[in-house]
Amino acid sequence: SGSGPAMGDTSPRAALARRFGRALTLRLDQALGMAGEALSFRRPPTPWVHRLAFAEPISVIDDLCRVARDVAEALCARLEAKGLGARRFTFGYHRLDGQAAYRTVGLSRSGREASRIARLVAPKLEDIDPGFGIEAVTLFAEGVQALTEAQDGLESAGRLPAEASLAALVDRLTNRLGDDHVWRAEPYASHVPERTVSRKPALEGGAAGEWDPDRPRPLRLFARPEPITALAEIPDNPPRQFNWRGRLHRVVRAEGPERIGEEWWRRPIEAVGPTRVRDYYRVEDDTGARYWLFRAGLYGAGEPRWFLHGLFG
Repeated sequence: SGSGPAMGDTSPRAALARRFGRALTLRLDQALGMAGEALSFRRPPTPWVHRLAFAEPISVIDDLCRVARDVAEALCARLEAKGLGARRFTFGYHRLDGQAAYRTVGLSRSGREASRIARLVAPKLEDIDPGFGIEAVTLFAEGVQALTEAQDGLESAGRLPAEASLAALVDRLTNRLGDDHVWRAEPYASHVPERTVSRKPALEGGAAGEWDPDRPRPLRLFARPEPITALAEIPDNPPRQFNWRGRLHRVVRAEGPERIGEEWWRRPIEAVGPTRVRDYYRVEDDTGARYWLFRAGLYGAGEPRWFLHGLFG
């Protein structure tokens, strides 16, 4: 690639470059995919940001926590004046060398309580490297929306309502453990055990349905069924004993089978067959422990295999 069209070049491309400059041909090449183009995306500006600058740089963790509370109070006062709250707050600690460290806290419900926000971000400030000092702190509010005020009853004077207390607990756990580790189970319309539960935010909405009480499911369902060896009478009797993790369990009570077929429409048609059928049994061993077992495949359609899928209690 040269710096421009060669002398004497009479191609249409050279004529364009001479008349409009190389910027035009470069943009044409980028539009046609013949030249690379680095895209730089910028965060859209938000009015809900506040900045505090310091006369002297700070670096002590106690000072970082104090200014977090100060900037949160300033921004939350502006939100309160407009009757608004936010779901996410991002703190930015700007160092003297131009570098910045950002820490974000999220709320399960919109809020604007500065002390609560400062408490949530405090554990995340311990690993900030202040360098030669931090000269300013900024706070961005995201997910800003109208906040409806609620009237507390006389019986709740001096203490948080149960709903607010639960929200505060969920926020602490979520910001410490991560969004993927704090959730609630919601029934999902599927007869396949692995698909009957969906993960939803801990405090978002209510359950869309309920599980069938006539088909009890174990409190602990394994992510992957564990293979076992079992002794059972054919064709559909429950196992008399089974071996799981090197230990023999003798069955004294059993219920079943409950036949469950896989969702055949999720597989190629050639993969559908009797080996995809499961017969589930609820069994109790001689120690009183209860298990959820299933036999994969039907007798006469290959050698059946046994698995343990969950534990009751």
